[in-house]
Amino acid sequence: VLMAEFRALTGAPPPARTAAHRWRYGFSPERAGRSFRWASEGRLGVCGDWLAHGRVQAAWRSGAALAGRMLAEL
Repeated sequence: VLMAEFRALTGAPPPARTAAHRWRYGFSPERAGRSFRWASEGRLGVCGDWLAHGRVQAAWRSGAALAGRMLAEL
């Protein structure tokens, strides 16, 4: 359905090959709730879904939270 809609919108030819898979390490309960890491002294941060529940929403929230922390230090 998605490919048909994509072709209808773009006129692009169908892809030669497609594949889908689940993220094997997408959920890590021991890290749940830690959305980013920030080291003020080095001004270095990391974020991503792997720190917070392994979903697309978690990846976005993780990046937004880190950006907010970085902006707070300006």
